[in-house]
Amino acid sequence: MNNFTIEQMITGSFVKYTRLSKIINETYYGSNATEINLFIDLNSILKPLYSIDAWSYKYKHIYEIAATVLNMCGHYREFFKYIGVSTNIFLIYGLNCPTLNDTFIKGYNSKFINSYIKKPDITELINNNLAILKLITQYIPKIYFFDIGTNEVSAMVDYIINYISPLEQRETENLVISKDILMLQLVPEHNVRILKPNKTKENGDLSYVSDLNNLIKRFCVEYRKGREPDVNISPYFLQNILTMTRLPERSIYGDTKISIPKAIHIIDQAVKNRFLVEGVLYTQSSMNTVLEAMDIQCNRNELDMKFRAINTHYQSKFILLTEKPEFKILNLIDLDDPMSLKEIVSKYFDKIPIDLDRLNL
Repeated sequence: MNNFTIEQMITGSFVKYTRLSKIINETYYGSNATEINLFIDLNSILKPLYSIDAWSYKYKHIYEIAATVLNMCGHYREFFKYIGVSTNIFLIYGLNCPTLNDTFIKGYNSKFINSYIKKPDITELINNNLAILKLITQYIPKIYFFDIGTNEVSAMVDYIINYISPLEQRETENLVISKDILMLQLVPEHNVRILKPNKTKENGDLSYVSDLNNLIKRFCVEYRKGREPDVNISPYFLQNILTMTRLPERSIYGDTKISIPKAIHIIDQAVKNRFLVEGVLYTQSSMNTVLEAMDIQCNRNELDMKFRAINTHYQSKFILLTEKPEFKILNLIDLDDPMSLKEIVSKYFDKIPIDLDRLNL
């Protein structure tokens, strides 16, 4: 059995500055933004705690999760501060198994749910740390925490971007740190970049970004470990490819026989035959009409239900607020109270260090 500390698990999402500098310079080349919204998917970071394999994570301090997450915020804030970019950091935790999704697809994300049920002690540990994160982030400028319950984290990112975009007065970029494949749908939806931490003992830091220029390639090669597509299709079709193919990350297999290369080929032919237009986001019901016209054999009702379950915009618009109506108005709290912050740190983090200097704007 391999033993790792929770701190080591979380610091795996600290992309090294040398690698991060290269990534940011490449993906934001030509951008004049002086502000970035940084979304951190805490589910991606903490999900390994529910793994039923032989990995075992130990912790030195009951609030080690909260402390290390805060230090991760400091890690990224310090980097962007150095290059002259201010950060709004959104910490989001959700279980990625909305109750309503089971009405769309029976057994949605059942593999995770089964692991989750078997480890109530892990849930208690996480919830205790989330409560401290919710408390302390109120006193740290421009860092906001959201516990969205069973909802999809990608849906909350979509919702926040739509919510705050009209409020922003200057050019702002959006970057999501996540390993979740559903986050990729945000790239064409909002021109978001998805930073996926990828660090190995053998090869070091191989973290990478998915953006509009490389989305389909990243999906095929990095996320699905397949070959680079032999045709070029618009990244706007990614949500349909996800819907038409297997999605083991959410325990979705279905009876569709469409492989990723076949899905890409179908879309390529549909564009050439003018059934589809590049640069447009199509719902799966619209795509199903095209599949019928092309005489593609598949269960169109199943695909339509799957789209509702996994699509970030659909989940954001129709599911998120049904399960979490309190988010209809987002309370972005910034309390200027150094004494209270000092008291919280002293009470909960007396034996585990937090670099507060890095967390300052």
